[in-house]
Amino acid sequence: MRDLFQDWLVIVARGGKTNRLGALRSLCASSEAEDMKMIAALEKVRVRRGYVRVPS
Repeated sequence: MRDLFQDWLVIVARGGKTNRLGALRSLCASSEAEDMKMIAALEKVRVRRGYVRVPS
């Protein structure tokens, strides 16, 4: 996604299922291709840890 200044961002949301712990983190990317690489890397880590994607 792009922000107000037209920079590429990946917004990562983390949180607990049974508690209120959580955070939002914004990661900057230099291009859309790098943005997609970051998303793929995050998805790979989550799958390896046993997370499953849920409909939003």
